[in-house]
Amino acid sequence: YDRRLTDMSYATAFVGNDDVALGRICGEEALKLLPDGGKVAILQGTQGSGPTIDREEAFLAAIEGSNLEVVSDQVADYLRVKAVEVMENVLQANPELDLV
Repeated sequence: YDRRLTDMSYATAFVGNDDVALGRICGEEALKLLPDGGKVAILQGTQGSGPTIDREEAFLAAIEGSNLEVVSDQVADYLRVKAVEVMENVLQANPELDLV
């Protein structure tokens, strides 16, 4: 389960992702793919969850000061059906999108 625990007293170990590193790496890759800038859409998992917050904050920090413009930031709750619907709407509103 990839979520922050508020009480680690009963846990002996945690195996999970480093979501801050994942967000930073995604931001660095976005900068490599679009060195001259472009329009970016963010498709989030569950709003308010630890992984979602950490990934997005790190991504935005990595692209800060660049010519990348976040034109959409939507929640899809890690659900494929919802993600497809959300992306259809994002693409209709932003046909010039360069990166998701």
